[in-house]
Amino acid sequence: MTIDSLIAVADQTRPRALATARQIVLWCRARELAAWTAAEAPHDLHPALVVALGGDRTMMRTARRYPNALLLGINFGRVGFLSTVEHREWQTALGRVLAGDFVKREGPTLAATLCPSGQSFTGAINDFVLRAPRGVAEVELYLDTHFVNVYPGDGLIVSTPQGATAYAMNAGGPILAPGVRGLVVVPISSGPAVDRGLVAPESARLDLLLRGRYPVELTLDGESVATVHPGEEVTIQAGESTFRSVVFPEHNYFAALRQKLNYTIRPHYRPLRGSGRDSADP
Repeated sequence: MTIDSLIAVADQTRPRALATARQIVLWCRARELAAWTAAEAPHDLHPALVVALGGDRTMMRTARRYPNALLLGINFGRVGFLSTVEHREWQTALGRVLAGDFVKREGPTLAATLCPSGQSFTGAINDFVLRAPRGVAEVELYLDTHFVNVYPGDGLIVSTPQGATAYAMNAGGPILAPGVRGLVVVPISSGPAVDRGLVAPESARLDLLLRGRYPVELTLDGESVATVHPGEEVTIQAGESTFRSVVFPEHNYFAALRQKLNYTIRPHYRPLRGSGRDSADP
């Protein structure tokens, strides 16, 4: 694909990210590429590339602001699992993108509807979470109208494949390798009989019916969006938009897991067959 326009979106709390966003715009314009910072971009613009400068939260907010856009994440945060380019490497990375030397990775977003109110939320990049601020939440799960189980505990996570390495992973959920399409359901602090995660088809409809005595919080990518009361239901499905991001051919997903998310039991272990030609391990 041809990159003919670009918007740079920076975390407003990071001065270096803001300064780099301006540098990127000037760098692009010097190469006769139409480029703007988010503050100066036309409201109706649909850019070929959006550069998100910050951490993973900036990446997710930018993806919601520009649904279906191709995103390049430049990491100014601590982990930066979605933002795969470190900030010192932005010129090299951007040059490669403009030359077409990259791979486009796609994943679903999530949409949720609260019943019976009809209130809806769209564009979740990582997950929706029902979380009990106090007491025990009892959540009934239905998959395509079929009752799966009731989960007593601190709540329930519904995650995208890219979100499987976020809260869902910390709660004991499975990791979905690149290319695996599905929705991940993970109980939070449930009993041992029902503490296993579930991988549902991407096309599935998931209904979460709250039982018990106490209301719970509904969060979208970690941000509270609603309070759900006993007897109310949240329906979660794949959203209409797609999360599209730039990765480079040599990017090693599993090396990034080990390095950035401490997904390792022996830090200095060397596998007998090696880590692969594209290993990012030191």
